[in-house]
Amino acid sequence: MSYKKSKIACIILASGNGLRFDNSKSKLFYKVHRTPIIEITLKNITKYLNKDSIYITISKKITKNEKKLLLKYTENQLVYGGKTRFASLKQALKNINANNYDFLMIHDAARPTFTKNIMIELLSSMNSKKYHCAVPASKIEDTIRKKNKSVKRNDYKYYQTPQVFKFKFFRDNIEKIKINPTDDLGIIERNKNLKIKYIEASKENIKITKKNDIDILKKILNFNIKYGSGFDIHK
Repeated sequence: MSYKKSKIACIILASGNGLRFDNSKSKLFYKVHRTPIIEITLKNITKYLNKDSIYITISKKITKNEKKLLLKYTENQLVYGGKTRFASLKQALKNINANNYDFLMIHDAARPTFTKNIMIELLSSMNSKKYHCAVPASKIEDTIRKKNKSVKRNDYKYYQTPQVFKFKFFRDNIEKIKINPTDDLGIIERNKNLKIKYIEASKENIKITKKNDIDILKKILNFNIKYGSGFDIHK
């Protein structure tokens, strides 16, 4: 199923430092099966969205060759990010004409293997026009404690990207926020009229944070290649 005709702007946040991964090199350009992680992400995204609707934030440390690679997947100028994820998001929004789009998708470049089901459910939910946003979320399964005391895990969820929003609703709320949210739902979560569609998150939708996440990513990619349900990562 293709949503390339939908009026969706997509921001790919790729300007983080990735210090927990490796101080000496960017995790996003670390190669898995000879393909940089961010290219796997972008190949996945462009299955559903046109290049002219994709906006990519970048670090100031990026090389000319790395810029050249990213420009294969967007028809827009690359956007230098800020000091935080939230600052990078606001910077990207300055480069997008909200009048051209109905929806805004925001995705972490470090999540290369979001699933087809997540994408289809997110976009179908927003096209229904019943919700202000659609986000992947799941209940916590592991035991969690605060200061060595167990807490009710049913009271907690974890969230993933991509997250999708009504563009103008999101834009109007972002100017009011005074905190530094760690995800995009955090920008609008306190709006009393908010209608959210929760999509079941996937363990396959891994975020590459530490070096040992690469082994998990390889297993996901190898499984999908073997069974023909996965990601085009070859040149």
